[in-house]
Amino acid sequence: MKFEGQLVALEGDHISMATVGTARVKASIPADGFYAVGIDSRGTICDGGYPIADVRIDGTSVGSVYATADWARATVLTHIAAGDHEISVSFTNDASNATEDRNYYLRSIAVGPAPADASLLTPIAMGPTAGYLKLGQGRVLVSLIRWDTNGDNTVRGRRYFASLLTNLGADFKDAVGVSYALDQFKPMPDYGYFNNKMGYAAMACNGWIEGEIEVPRDSPYRLDLEASGSACEGVLPEVVVAIDGKDAADLKLTSAQWRSYPFTAQLTAGRHVVRLSFVNDKNTATEDRNLNVRRLTISEAPKP
Repeated sequence: MKFEGQLVALEGDHISMATVGTARVKASIPADGFYAVGIDSRGTICDGGYPIADVRIDGTSVGSVYATADWARATVLTHIAAGDHEISVSFTNDASNATEDRNYYLRSIAVGPAPADASLLTPIAMGPTAGYLKLGQGRVLVSLIRWDTNGDNTVRGRRYFASLLTNLGADFKDAVGVSYALDQFKPMPDYGYFNNKMGYAAMACNGWIEGEIEVPRDSPYRLDLEASGSACEGVLPEVVVAIDGKDAADLKLTSAQWRSYPFTAQLTAGRHVVRLSFVNDKNTATEDRNLNVRRLTISEAPKP
C-alpha cells in the first residue's frame, strides 16, 4: 500500500494520517460486476466530528466512509469493470483545536464480490447511511444505521427518517399528540422501592403508579409508553396498562435501553385513569429486574 501526505506514516500494522492524506492500492478485478470495497479504520474526534474518508477507483469517487473511535470496517458498494484498477482512500476533514486533534488510522483496504441482492440497493446518502429498493411503482427506504444500539437513538431515528422523507418529497399528515411525564404519576400507597427524582418513575419491585389523562373526543387512540429496565435471568420487565380499571395492554420490554412501546385503546371524550403495573419483579445474587417509565404519549389512531 502506497501513501502520501505531510504527516502520513506507517505505524505498525496501519497508516497514520495526522493531516489530510491518501493511501493507494492496486486491485485486479476478474470480471465486470458489483463489488464491495471494505475499509478497516478508526479515528479521533475533534469538535464533535470523526474522520471522513473519500473512496475512489481510478480517481473517480465511489463513496465516503466514516471512522469511529474503535477499529471497524465500513463498506462501499460499487460496480467495477474487469481489469487492473487503483483504489484510493483519502482523509479529507482534518481539524484540530487547543485540546483535540482529528486523525485518521487506516489498517486495510479490501475488495471482493458483493452479494447479488446488494446491487438492488441504490445509495442516497454518504456512507452510505441510507438507500432504497424499487418495489413495483414505489420504493422501500432502507437505513444502514444501527438505531438499536442506543436507547436514546429512538428519538434521533424518528427525526432522521422524518427529515429524510420530507427532503425526498413525502407528504405527511400532522399527528398531534399529548405527552404525560410519568414521574408525576402517583405511586401506590407504601411503595417502598420507588423513585421519581430522576425525571422518570423507577420501580424496583412489583407495584403500580397511576395518573389522569384527558382526550377531546370519542375515538381510537394510539398510546406510546417510553420505558427501559434491567433484566434478570434473561427476562426484561413486563408492565400491564389498565385504563379505568380495565386492562388495555400487556407490554413486555424488548430492550434494556429507553424504547417506545405502542398500543391502541378506544377512549371516550373526557378524563381517564391510567395505571401502570410492574408485574414480574425478580432478583438473584447478581441480577435485579427493575422497570423505568418516562413518558406516555397519546394521539388519535390513524383512520383506516
